[in-house]
Amino acid sequence: MTRKDYEMIAQAVKASRSDFVMGDDYMDWHSNNLFDAFVRNLAKQLKNDNPRFDKSRFINACEFNGG
Repeated sequence: MTRKDYEMIAQAVKASRSDFVMGDDYMDWHSNNLFDAFVRNLAKQLKNDNPRFDKSRFINACEFNGG
């Protein structure tokens, strides 16, 4: 994959973040945790695919809020 591919994936993930919000406080919290886990797992898999992949940069591009 190329840098352009990773940027496209990050933009799609970022655009999808609002789809995880459910409407009440508990579901918002739960949805954000699910989204954050998804972003971390995706970054890990992309790093496994390409050792030069910058996980931190990708996570920031996805506007990841988790720890």
